[in-house]
Amino acid sequence: MGIGSFGFILAFLGVIVIISWKVFGRLIASYIAGKISTRLMNEIFYPGDKNFRDVSSDLSAIKTKLANGDIDTAIELLKSELEAEPRSFQALDLLSDIYLDYKGDLKATYQLLNPYFSSSQKRNEKDINLLMKLVDVYCDTNLLDKAISLLENEINLNYSKNEINTIKIRLESCK
Repeated sequence: MGIGSFGFILAFLGVIVIISWKVFGRLIASYIAGKISTRLMNEIFYPGDKNFRDVSSDLSAIKTKLANGDIDTAIELLKSELEAEPRSFQALDLLSDIYLDYKGDLKATYQLLNPYFSSSQKRNEKDINLLMKLVDVYCDTNLLDKAISLLENEINLNYSKNEINTIKIRLESCK
């Protein structure tokens, strides 16, 4: 083996090391950026809540349980997530979907979502989905007056212009 072959192998190994570090560095950077952006978004939408933790990785395991038909385990896992983070939109949304779509349990959906909208905490753009689910529960149980009252209260909170229009349209459809 000559010096030229040795130099070629060394150069080849150098290129592999540089490429693998570049790929590895991007993976680390995207992971760190994701964690930072999650933390920042929580501070924007729920300022002062120092007990925040990212539940998105835990929810993927719960969604796997759902896909495998293990609904009761998924419900228990989501309940424990909500004990740790009571205002987690992701957990509330998924658990309300399970109650509505898999169990058809309007009472459990009401008990889950009603406390969320009983407070006057700052709303964010995702809350509109939970609001409409709760309004659906009221409408499905012939409690239109409660649906109208809830929508009238929510319209005065700090939603975006588009969300307020959505609430107005839904309010008109309930009347």
